[in-house]
Amino acid sequence: MSSPYSAGPQMLGYLYQVQYALLTLLKADDDEANAIVIEGLDDVELNGATFLELQQLKHHIGTKRQATLSNSSLDLWKSLRIWSEGIAQKRWNPLQTKLTLITTARAVSGSIASKLREHAGERNTKEALQELVTLAADTTAKAAAKAQAALAQGKKVQPTELEELVTVFGALKPAQQKQLVEAIVVVDQAPTMHNLEEPIKNKLRIVAPKDRLNQVYTHLLGWWYATVAEQLLNAPGANKPIKWIDLKTEIDEIIPQYRADRLPTFFARAEPDEDHYKALQGQMFVRQLDYLVLDAKRIRYAVKDYFRAFQERTKWATDKLLVGREVEDYEADLQERWERFVNRLPYQPEYSSYLEDDEACLRFGRRVLDWVEEANFPIRPAMPPTADYITRGSYHMIADRDVPPVYWHPKFLEKMAELVQEAGN
Repeated sequence: MSSPYSAGPQMLGYLYQVQYALLTLLKADDDEANAIVIEGLDDVELNGATFLELQQLKHHIGTKRQATLSNSSLDLWKSLRIWSEGIAQKRWNPLQTKLTLITTARAVSGSIASKLREHAGERNTKEALQELVTLAADTTAKAAAKAQAALAQGKKVQPTELEELVTVFGALKPAQQKQLVEAIVVVDQAPTMHNLEEPIKNKLRIVAPKDRLNQVYTHLLGWWYATVAEQLLNAPGANKPIKWIDLKTEIDEIIPQYRADRLPTFFARAEPDEDHYKALQGQMFVRQLDYLVLDAKRIRYAVKDYFRAFQERTKWATDKLLVGREVEDYEADLQERWERFVNRLPYQPEYSSYLEDDEACLRFGRRVLDWVEEANFPIRPAMPPTADYITRGSYHMIADRDVPPVYWHPKFLEKMAELVQEAGN
């Protein structure tokens, strides 16, 4: 249940701002100079080689009827206040700047906002300017009269929000007002948060595999939110722009991951937390490693590989990227490769007597583990070399079964059976 003070609409507004910025950059010309800054000079700032676009975004939800943008709408005047302060402080050149008010509301027919639409047949900046100047003057005059009347009665009245907003525009010089209005473009009835997905997908449709469009969209959105978050964490005024070429490069890297001969990777640098390391200490694959008397760091690397491979495989299954019994077939292939290696290893002189004593068993087991850690058998042929952790982690997942079909120490199954028998007695 929402309250008058609910943060939901505000949070949705922030998400809308971030997602619309992605659409803006996707729509930008193929120009390496184009770049986006979130919460820079404005909600969204698009920089080009010879132009600057500042966007104010207004998102409306929860109304039975579509919200409207009238001459007295606070959305209009809040944007005008921000832009009026910008032009007064000379933060940007009005002759090279486009000021865009993007709103999910509908501009009322014949209103100031309707006359600032980009469509040639509707746009009339001269009339819009006259009406803004008149409205600002009338509102200021009425506010002054109201304050004077209250003062005569020994009272004090607080100006309304609209009365405060119009004074900033009204304080500009006529030439500044004209430059400001001529730079404004109103984009009304913009897609809501729920409807932004489709225009973004339309931009990806021409490059993404048809049957993987949803996954490509989700993958790109994850990268975009992470990139914007990194930008917002920078010190105020030090925001690093997200360039069009960076976005294009990311798309170019994502698309091949969804070809038939490859699977996407998301967890190549994922780090399990300390609780995860502790929770896995009793797992079968860790017990196997303990039998080889390894140092703690090597075991942590194995846990890391297990964690990353498990996360990748879970996401592939969740996103329905796997075909048939692909994972089962992959594990069967890994198991056979292990069997072949273990069967030929005793033919090497240094491992020919590997069952004679405990030290020989340890040497043999460590050599098998070395082979696993050096292995890279991709689940699909075009997997990148950096996805080798999937092979290592998958081996540890197979080694984690109650009766593991792969093991390192040659007598591990015997030792495990002895422990089970002792526990039963």
